[in-house]
Amino acid sequence: MPEPTQIPWRDFRPRGAVDWIAVSATLLLVFCFGAFDVHTYDTGLYVAKGRYTIEHREIPTPEQMLCSGKPTETSHTEKWLFQIVVYALDAVGGPTALVLFGMAALFTTFGLLALAARHFTAGWVLPAWAVLLGCLVGYERFTMRPELITFPLAAAFLLLFERAGDRRSRSLWLLPLLQVVWTNSHPLFPMGPLLCAIYGADPILRGIWRWWRDEEWPESIPGRLIRHRVLVGLAVVAACLVNPKFHLGALYPFKFYAHIQNHADVFTRHVTEFKGTFDYEAFPTWAVAAFKIALVLLPIALVANARRTRPAHWLLFLAFAWLACALRRNLGVFAVVAVPLLAIHVHGALARLGERLRARAPDLPRAAPVAGAFLLAVTAIYFAVDLATGRFYFAEREPRRFGFGLTEVSYPVGAVNYIERENLHGNAFVNWDAGSYLLWAAYPKSKPYISSEGDYSFALYEEYSRVLSGEIPWPTIAGRYNIRYVLIRYTVGDTEDLIRRLAQDPEWVLSYADSLACVFLKQSAENSAALTKVAAGDPIQKPAEDAATAYERAHPWFRLGILYDLLGRPDDALRAARRAVELYPGYSEAQNTLGAIFATRKEFREAEAAFRASIEANPHYFTPYMNLGKMYFLELEDPAKAEDVFRVALAATLDRGWFRALGAFFRTPTALLNREIVLGNALGKSLYLQKKYDEAEDALKRSLAVADNYEAHSTLFVLYRDALKDPDRAQRHYELSKQMEPK
Repeated sequence: MPEPTQIPWRDFRPRGAVDWIAVSATLLLVFCFGAFDVHTYDTGLYVAKGRYTIEHREIPTPEQMLCSGKPTETSHTEKWLFQIVVYALDAVGGPTALVLFGMAALFTTFGLLALAARHFTAGWVLPAWAVLLGCLVGYERFTMRPELITFPLAAAFLLLFERAGDRRSRSLWLLPLLQVVWTNSHPLFPMGPLLCAIYGADPILRGIWRWWRDEEWPESIPGRLIRHRVLVGLAVVAACLVNPKFHLGALYPFKFYAHIQNHADVFTRHVTEFKGTFDYEAFPTWAVAAFKIALVLLPIALVANARRTRPAHWLLFLAFAWLACALRRNLGVFAVVAVPLLAIHVHGALARLGERLRARAPDLPRAAPVAGAFLLAVTAIYFAVDLATGRFYFAEREPRRFGFGLTEVSYPVGAVNYIERENLHGNAFVNWDAGSYLLWAAYPKSKPYISSEGDYSFALYEEYSRVLSGEIPWPTIAGRYNIRYVLIRYTVGDTEDLIRRLAQDPEWVLSYADSLACVFLKQSAENSAALTKVAAGDPIQKPAEDAATAYERAHPWFRLGILYDLLGRPDDALRAARRAVELYPGYSEAQNTLGAIFATRKEFREAEAAFRASIEANPHYFTPYMNLGKMYFLELEDPAKAEDVFRVALAATLDRGWFRALGAFFRTPTALLNREIVLGNALGKSLYLQKKYDEAEDALKRSLAVADNYEAHSTLFVLYRDALKDPDRAQRHYELSKQMEPK
């Protein structure tokens, strides 16, 4: 296991056209992946908390800024340094300064990773390709969140350890200082001690291997090196205690992880980043596709370059691949770790292959770097154009736009401007997504009920969920917290029931709505001026239709169609959905919504055409299959057509091969119930009605093999009792269904 050959620092500058093309392509890619408007909900929360910290000289807990006042269940001071930084940037340069800060963090991250890879590669082409793959794997996490601190710090750890090799490098003593910054910026700071442990174990594992093979400890791994690594690791662990909560702050990430795991059934229902990477996605994403490529390519490269593969590299791959499979939010850190490993070991494998080929054909031309650079340039230009025009984010269904400002695609800017204009201040009931922007724009004049930190208090999140579902009557919660107005991003599915109830409640009036959010006002004296204006016209703002792309012109109408439906205005909902489809016929979600509206109106021919248009636009989109199959099954009483639809859905919307097995291992229960079980049960029922009893039994058993569920047991009970005449099995499934019957 020889030490990989390192390149001196002075030889890092690009040499020749090939290197310059690779470096230029890398810079272009990182720029385009980093240049997008501020869009993530949490950013507003961080700015507001940073402002609070500066003004009050204390770090606020979530309940201090919310009208609900539910106490948090975990310590919450680990992001204070990042929050102060983003507040200062926003105060100086607004959203533009925040975007530039994010770009600087990405350039630093991938610059350090490329340097770490370039230490062991000939030229810049392979590091550039690794950066491209890393950008695709991790881009979902390239947002204005504390991970922008984690990424460059993790890259710095990797660079210093890779550069140190088997030397007792003094530069490693920078790591405790970096760890102090990390500990006070992001709860992923335990990654620092983990990297120290992996690289500290590397010489020990190599020594044990050689000792077992040669029966003596190798002189190339002296005890002083191991002691040096241990001391550096202990210093990094000690640096984790340098935070406002001392040992409690150092243990916070583990307590928070346990908190999330204890309530996983609740949080994974609404928070995408708490789901597994292979959970169902209606639209295939570059992040997951690139992650699959890395999962295949990296172990192959490690094996092919086995003679120069260090144990640390295997440990890094296994640890961070596991984390990324388990939670989608870990794709970013996997991307950071994967970039240098891919470049180093793909280079080693290709170098060995080249040596063998040249041994057989000495005159073989060395055209691989030129071809790699040319292909890289073409690929970089393709992605740069896609990112700059917005096509990339549209295909990914990401609420981002290329630019240097604040996006109104995610933030309820229009609704909050209305609140400010009408001087509607006080306690506000908001959904998870809207609360953070209200804190940014209107705190302390307005105090929201919840923010995107709602997951830090299970009591608050549970109450919030029960309000949305109707378990807690709306008048109860409005009176308990003296709610003056309601601000809701209605495009979030869990708010639908509440909006319907508010629309039918005479005590509450819709006063403003646009293509993202709506505001309801309480019938009260303090709101009388604003309510008078509402009576003068329609509070719903119509889209301008002046956007650059068909999707951006159609999307607001699609959203308004959803709102009109929730408000009980079916004719307006139909007109809005039709307008969305007219503007962009390939808009799969709009076609599905149009089909659902037609089905509700019993216009089944039009509904069928819309559902099939939705499926044609995106064969991986689960919802139109279910809607079309249910229409055939329940409304048109045609189980044969329903069977065909459900079989196509099972083939089109599920992963196949070992990725499916990997996904099933890491997948959350919610995702399972939302797809494979539902399709399996629907297929079983359609087969039963056609008297295909054996096939129905197989489909229902496959559903149970995924996870135990009431629907499959109850259908099997009927199948065994009435069709297969097996009373014993019928009784067993009846008892199981009664145990699981929804209440």
